[in-house]
Amino acid sequence: MEIIGISGPPCSGKDVAAEYLSLQFGFNKISSGDLLRAKARELNISLGRTSLQLLGTRLREENDGIDPLLDCALKDVSGDTVFTGIRTVDAAQAIMDTEKGRLIYIDAPLEDRYQRSLTRARGDHSSFDEFIEQDSVEHNGALNIDTSLGAIKAISSKIIYNDSTLDYFLCEIEEIIIRQ
Repeated sequence: MEIIGISGPPCSGKDVAAEYLSLQFGFNKISSGDLLRAKARELNISLGRTSLQLLGTRLREENDGIDPLLDCALKDVSGDTVFTGIRTVDAAQAIMDTEKGRLIYIDAPLEDRYQRSLTRARGDHSSFDEFIEQDSVEHNGALNIDTSLGAIKAISSKIIYNDSTLDYFLCEIEEIIIRQ
């Protein structure tokens, strides 16, 4: 059983990669963002990016730094599984600590990610400047949010820069499975 965690900044191609692994190789797909949004709905909390980040931080603080949603999902895994949206070093390490666990970091040019974000209709930002500011917070961390994509990138098994065609990107994803 293989477990792959995919991390990276918003709109870099994480979900596309996970969907490809699911369709082409039969991986189960679990989105940590979907888990967090479901918990927020259960608690009647806003689904805005900052609200979700604060909820994730609070849940980890209440559980000695462990992400209880990811922890529960990892315990229930059966078969090859890909987790998308890994946002903290502890979550990344939890995946890497599983037998046959690997972490992939996907990045893409800032301008490309911003353009992709406009089609998502999540309302996370309204301008390119706000997108840049949010990107900096997620990459470097912030006082009230324990996300640090820069630190996750540093410990990743593989880094993919999604700056070419979709076909080329998917070939890079496929290569990860073939060369395990």
